[in-house]
Amino acid sequence: MKSYTLLLTVGVSLGLTLLLFAQETAPEKETGFVIPEGKTAAELVEHVQKQLSENQPKQGSSPEVVTKFIAEASAFLRDMGDKIIAMKPETAILQDAYMMKFQGLEHLANENDPAAVKKVEEFLDEIDKVLPDTQIAKITRTMDLERNVTVFMEKEPTEENFKKLLKEVKTLIAQKPVEFLPHISLTFVDVAKLAEKKLNQKGLADKICTELIADLKAIGNESFPPFIKKIEDVQRRLNILGQEIKIEGITLGGEKFDVKSFRGKVVLIDFLASWCMPCIEEIPNILAAYEKFHDKGFEIVSIGIDNGSPNELANLKQLVETKKIPWTVLSDELTVKEKLPSIADFYNVDSIPDMFLVDKEGKVVELNTRGPRLLEAVEKLLK
Repeated sequence: MKSYTLLLTVGVSLGLTLLLFAQETAPEKETGFVIPEGKTAAELVEHVQKQLSENQPKQGSSPEVVTKFIAEASAFLRDMGDKIIAMKPETAILQDAYMMKFQGLEHLANENDPAAVKKVEEFLDEIDKVLPDTQIAKITRTMDLERNVTVFMEKEPTEENFKKLLKEVKTLIAQKPVEFLPHISLTFVDVAKLAEKKLNQKGLADKICTELIADLKAIGNESFPPFIKKIEDVQRRLNILGQEIKIEGITLGGEKFDVKSFRGKVVLIDFLASWCMPCIEEIPNILAAYEKFHDKGFEIVSIGIDNGSPNELANLKQLVETKKIPWTVLSDELTVKEKLPSIADFYNVDSIPDMFLVDKEGKVVELNTRGPRLLEAVEKLLK
């Protein structure tokens, strides 16, 4: 017998959708989920799989048919889960039953039904009590957290919901689902950044980063360090204003460069890529500032991050030649090849153009200074 649990948990984040929208076809018909009598718990598990397969709508079915199927399948899973749980089967089948019921309840919660959300929360507590420290307990908590994260990010970024999410994250961390924790932690960092902005709670994201780093280090899994580093990079970026800029890299000409060589000058750090049109469109503004203030102590360092491009260096060199860029240009690719840390990763550059304006003392004083504002800011710092 195939494990229902394994079938459902391949691609956990997809939840019920993964199972219900398999790429098989079936006649478009009225769904007919049947709860049989007189079967063993193991037979009921097999029956669930068969019923879902037989009743799933074919590809290209109307939205109404699909919606109806999901609603009926969810109720079927919930009720079948209850039926099997009541039979008190062996642990493996019991876990399957708990997953069935969870999937059914989770769909209703996805519709933002407050009563359904409450039932899911109560059921998660029941799973923790009946099946403590099991994979099922960890998986269901993880899946529910992902749903709540989506709701928070897209619809309801309230302080109450953030506290609720934080509680869920801490519950999961206590369960130590090693395979899920790095993803959960990085996702929650994004949640905290949004919450800080939407809820106007300065320092919230930084606080969450500190807590998550401590939590991951306390668990001490050997696979965690790369993920801890990512959170540390995010935290560094969150606190960049007022901090000394640290950039060491390799120029397009293959020479080592350290931004400390520009100490005593005003410096613009400009992350760009040859394929980034907003970056290219900003070059004339940057060039105008360079031509006006370079002789007065203004420098620019562009950092090419054409990451993933097979012709990164060639494309970056062509951009420099085409746009006649006269200032220092580093390649993040060459930097990494020389065993130096990626500059883009170090400062968590996840979108471009991205710019840091640095004062004469080497401290970052402003972010993303562009257009006419750049001339004004540089002139003020040079005085």
